[in-house]
Amino acid sequence: MQGGAPIVWTVSLAKSYRNHDIIKNVNLNLKQGEIYTVLGTKGSGKTTLLKLLAGIITPTAGSIEMFGMNLSKKVSRKKLRRVGYMNGGTGFLSHLTVAENLDIHRKLMGVPGKQCIDDTLHRFYLAEFKNICVKELPNEIRRRLNVARALLHRPELLLLDEPVQGMDSYTQSEIFRLIHEHAASQQMTIVFTARRMEDVPSYSSQVGIIHQGEVIKQIKASDLSSQSMNHIIIKVNDVAKASVLLEQEMGIYNYRVVDHEYLWVFEKLNHSADINRILIRGNVDVYELRFGGKDDDLMKFLEEDEC
Repeated sequence: MQGGAPIVWTVSLAKSYRNHDIIKNVNLNLKQGEIYTVLGTKGSGKTTLLKLLAGIITPTAGSIEMFGMNLSKKVSRKKLRRVGYMNGGTGFLSHLTVAENLDIHRKLMGVPGKQCIDDTLHRFYLAEFKNICVKELPNEIRRRLNVARALLHRPELLLLDEPVQGMDSYTQSEIFRLIHEHAASQQMTIVFTARRMEDVPSYSSQVGIIHQGEVIKQIKASDLSSQSMNHIIIKVNDVAKASVLLEQEMGIYNYRVVDHEYLWVFEKLNHSADINRILIRGNVDVYELRFGGKDDDLMKFLEEDEC
């Protein structure tokens, strides 16, 4: 049940390095139990935003509050024990075993007793790797361990930076299932980052599209698929003439002009050959005609929508 005071609240949040804006004017209001995904291409500012939310770095401008704490200034690690953070790398001591690495995290988070280690390993199907050095683990197991470590101390806010990047679809769905089980049972607030549509958990309540450090659009996760439907991408020499031909000859009105040389067609997708023939017959040069996917094309579509 979402409600009450926000767990995370940012106002005009910004971060700059050497006069270069990394994060700009980000406004978030996340309540208990909310699951939010930040979707953006590589270098769009996702990781920096998560580091700000984790209290690892402080903002250049704007404000950020978490559990009523002001994170605009550096706060102690002890105060941040209610937060679980998984970075894009691993941060493990590779010469130590899985159990030893988790024990270090347990102590840092102030969790009494070692039972939480065995419980965590069991929940994430990692028990067989308990006494194996991290450097000997396959990458897939390391990433699963990374998620498990972030959840070991049962945080109220979980920040996961591309937790399933590079995983196969089966492992990805299994990781998402495990995270969701813990989140639901504890009314945990989660912020994911993802660079692909396929990496957005289906149970996200909201998705924020980040571009060049700014969250340019926030939409319900349930609406995301409708905005990323398959489409035909056509590159032509004259979009105005091509638009008229699509409407008058094909009866196509559900299309969009992108970058002054592309047409994205969202209907009659099984008539691509007819579309190509009509355009060529109408003296329009067709340089490219292909079906669009969900990732970079979606990002470009959303960015263009802001113009």
